[in-house]
Amino acid sequence: MMEGEELPNDTKMFAQADVESDINFYGTADVECKKVYDMIKNAEGNLSFSFIDITIPHYQFFGELHFED
Repeated sequence: MMEGEELPNDTKMFAQADVESDINFYGTADVECKKVYDMIKNAEGNLSFSFIDITIPHYQFFGELHFED
């Protein structure tokens, strides 16, 4: 980063989520946020939480079978 640049809010939220042991998932529909997450994960390796795109149904993300009522 160049001097005077601000960290995006997403980066700050990810840093907080990474150090809080109670946070296992970060959910959002923000596509740009996912790009930042992927960039950090590629640079740092393992993060302590998973990213959830909330536009994807939960049963698909978690690999659950979805039964219609």
